[in-house]
Amino acid sequence: MSILFCLVVAYASTILPFSSVSNIQDVSASEQENTEALLERVAQLELKIEQLEEKLEAISTATKNTGQVRFGEVIANLNDDDRMSRYIKMSIVFTVKKGNEKPVAVLVDQVRPQLRDSVYLVCAEKRIEDLRGRKNVEILRSQLRHEFNSRFSKLGHNKLIEDVLFDEINIQ
Repeated sequence: MSILFCLVVAYASTILPFSSVSNIQDVSASEQENTEALLERVAQLELKIEQLEEKLEAISTATKNTGQVRFGEVIANLNDDDRMSRYIKMSIVFTVKKGNEKPVAVLVDQVRPQLRDSVYLVCAEKRIEDLRGRKNVEILRSQLRHEFNSRFSKLGHNKLIEDVLFDEINIQ
């Protein structure tokens, strides 16, 4: 039983006006509706917890098979219409297949200017609104991964970068 489920049950027991679910017939109709709604919500939370645990297991399995290569910090201008210059500052880490960390790190060092150029080109099309929220940051990560892999494929190395992670991201 997960910790979150235990907390939900403990919370539910403190707000329910009876000592056990078997005593539900003693409760008024309104309180019974509230109790049923709460029990339904607990069931929904249990399902959500189960889904999150499955995702966590998938992430854990994926991380066992991957390594990381630090790309470093990049500052790029954004496309903004107002008079202020806007920019994004990112600290980027690549996720690669386990065991490929050293060869990829050497290759990254060799083509670092081209990879930085890819970041500048992707960011030059972005406005601040295009970077707000999780969904938009995920889109940026995906676009950068595609650009980096495109650069590597021109050198004969296909799909070296599994994922692009941000150690830090600031937008001004």
